[in-house]
Amino acid sequence: MMSASVGLKRELDMAKAEGGIFEKEKVKKSKSDSDELEAAQAELAELKKQLEAEKKKASQSKTKEQGDEKNFELSKKRRVTVKLFNGTKLLVDIREFYEKNGEMLPGRKGISLTKEQWERFRDQFDQIDAAVEELSG
Repeated sequence: MMSASVGLKRELDMAKAEGGIFEKEKVKKSKSDSDELEAAQAELAELKKQLEAEKKKASQSKTKEQGDEKNFELSKKRRVTVKLFNGTKLLVDIREFYEKNGEMLPGRKGISLTKEQWERFRDQFDQIDAAVEELSG
């Protein structure tokens, strides 16, 4: 009977040892998974940074020429367009845009200035800018 209990004790010790090995493997695997997760999170953070940089770059003031029209982007939804209306009348159009079916379209909010109105606006720009500075504190 003693030999049976020694055998059982030996089997129990071996099972514990194997369980310990399995636990160590689980910890190693857990650390490996954790490392992979951290690497993936770091890569995701880097991609997010790149995306934000691209968005910022795209939203900065830029010029786009299309035939008799030049567009200047003020923000994602606001643009200044200099164009020839009916091929003859110069207009400076300051307008809000909206998105429809993935395309940016001009909205109703905005103003079109004739060349003469634009020149008067341009001539008064320094005074307007001074008023903005004065009132903004």
